[in-house]
Amino acid sequence: MKILLASLFTFLIMQTSTAQESIGFTDSTNFEQLINYRLPGWGYSQFSLENGGGNFNILTSNNRRTQNGIDLEDRVNNNTSYSLDFTPRYESYFESEDRVLHLTALSSFRTNRYKSKTDFGGGTEDEELTNRVNQFSESLVIDLQEYIYGDFFLLSNSSNSLTFTFSNQDRSTPPSRESYSRYVNLNQELGIGFGRIRNVTPVLRAIRLNERLKSVSEHHLTNGEIYSASEQFTRYQAYTRTYDRPLKYFWGDLDDLVSNKISDLSAFDQFYLDDVFNESYGLRLEGYQIQFLGGYNYLNSLNRTTTKEETEEELNRNLDIRRTASAGTNFRYFKNLSLEHQLGVTFDSRILFPLEQSDREDWSNLTYLNVNWLWVVADRILLSNGVRSNFRSEKQKDIDDFKYHYVTSRLYSQLTYFIENQVSIDATFSLGHDYSYRNIDSDVTKNTSLELGASFRIRYYFSRQLF
Repeated sequence: MKILLASLFTFLIMQTSTAQESIGFTDSTNFEQLINYRLPGWGYSQFSLENGGGNFNILTSNNRRTQNGIDLEDRVNNNTSYSLDFTPRYESYFESEDRVLHLTALSSFRTNRYKSKTDFGGGTEDEELTNRVNQFSESLVIDLQEYIYGDFFLLSNSSNSLTFTFSNQDRSTPPSRESYSRYVNLNQELGIGFGRIRNVTPVLRAIRLNERLKSVSEHHLTNGEIYSASEQFTRYQAYTRTYDRPLKYFWGDLDDLVSNKISDLSAFDQFYLDDVFNESYGLRLEGYQIQFLGGYNYLNSLNRTTTKEETEEELNRNLDIRRTASAGTNFRYFKNLSLEHQLGVTFDSRILFPLEQSDREDWSNLTYLNVNWLWVVADRILLSNGVRSNFRSEKQKDIDDFKYHYVTSRLYSQLTYFIENQVSIDATFSLGHDYSYRNIDSDVTKNTSLELGASFRIRYYFSRQLF
């Protein structure tokens, strides 16, 4: 593992030293004016294959339980796990003044290996557990926003998935288990919102084109020509579907839009302009949005478990249907400080109301917060740093003296390197802290854990649209 991390780090450093260091504006005084330009209706679609590459985690946790000041349990868990996944993904995006539509369809295969060792203390024999899990899933997510007056809009979110899971669990002491599960999850939400978040990547690419043009000639683009160039970048996918030599016709039409300032350049300088397609800015959004939603979730799960003792086996089959109503709010804010830097904040909170009489929960609350800083280090290298936290609390039925909350926090850093707009390599490192508290009639259970994680991902784009 150490050799793999060192090799990847060395590779990225070597590529950084050879990448162009031309990112940045020579004159950013009109940056705010340019980035506030609203593009006409446009969109893109892309298909990619993603290999998770590897996810490795080391987790140490301490679990302590007391009642009326008396220790009932004190144990230490040491866990290691790794996973691999393979995901074909299709994404389609459309944005206009009246409508924003985002569709994502993906298939996923994941395999996971988990091993733990528990020290119960007091001379009790340690317990070892090995768990192997294989999972396949299909997902479809559709987000629609329909603007009805100014920045006020109606919204509809649909998230649906089908998942199959097979797991095998071996213990140092019997029993061991094999299980098969099938899940159908349907989640629908309707709501209202205010604000507008725009994808401004084409505008940034047009501004960057102007910087390149000024570096090889005495010409520059006016604000109007930058707007025209940004609209032309949104049409690039249509050129790839229409022409055998899309770049020839794309640049020819763009030259007409900018008063023939490109055709006068030498072939070498024109190739330098064309390299603007190889610059990666990440997904660049601008604006804010607040949403108020109500939703309904349907979960149908089928589980079959075989428990193996030393001399016998037991088969259990269970069909479970759960329906849940929800209400919540979502807030997102994105600000581009320059071509190199973007700040993003996402806050989401939901209150869930189980609808089944058999549910033990009266209600539960799920809250999520993510603060992210995106830094474009060089033309093909992105660094995303941030902190994210999840908070969960709940109220149980028929238990008056009940308190529960669960908090997770993660510091993370993701380094992304692009190769010729066809392949991206991600390396993510994280440091996490988890804490849970449960109090039932003075029976208190506290769990804390620290986690150090590293993951790698490789994604191949069949036709990356640079947005």
